Parts: sequence; structure tokens; C-alpha cells
Amino acid sequence: MTEKTLQFLGLMRRAGKLPLGQSRVEEAVRKRQAALLLLASDAGRDIRRKTERLASESGVVLQTLPGKREEISHFVGSRNTAVLAVTDAGFARALEKRLAEEQRQTAEDAIEKERTKAARRNGV
Repeated sequence: MTEKTLQFLGLMRRAGKLPLGQSRVEEAVRKRQAALLLLASDAGRDIRRKTERLASESGVVLQTLPGKREEISHFVGSRNTAVLAVTDAGFARALEKRLAEEQRQTAEDAIEKERTKAARRNGV
């Protein structure tokens, strides 16, 4: 996850549009405020299972972030944050777009790396 995306999470938090932690996320979903649910890549099995069930039952999209709890927590000003909710539809769309672009770029970088390796092996 790029620093720019992590900073964007911090901006959402400062704007009051990013509840953190299982209970606040559940509350945002219950109040129909959640536009997007987020999980840290290293979220524990129980939290992952609860959040997946919550997303399934509510119809809110769940995205696993490529960042780890420690990294995410640092940028949102908390400790050990594994689950978050985005409560603003515009922020949610922008974040999904950023994450998709990062994923595309990562895939392109991996392909280019493999092409370079193949070219070296083939003496090109």
C-alpha cells in the first residue's frame, strides 16, 4: 500500500469518516452509514470472519487492504487497527479506485520483472 493511500486513510479519519475497530464498524453498519468495510492484511481469523459475515449480511463491500495493522494504525492515529469502515460514499469510491490502481501497477511491475528475468536467461 502506498504512502499516499495511507495518508488518504488519515485524511478520512480526520474528517470523521473512518470509524475504527469492530464495535464502531458494526455500529456504522447497523446505522447504515458504512459505504465500505476494510480489513488489514494481517487481521486475525476471528475478526476477519466476523467482518466477512457483517459484510455479507449487510451487503456492504469488504476490501482487504494490502497494508498491515501497524502501518494502517500509524496513519490513522490509533493502535492495532484491523477493521475500519468508510462512511462517506465519495471517499469510498476514491479509495477503491486508488487500491485498484495500486493493484494494477503491482501486477504490471511483476510482469515486467519476469520479462527482464526471461530476457537475461535467454541472453537478450
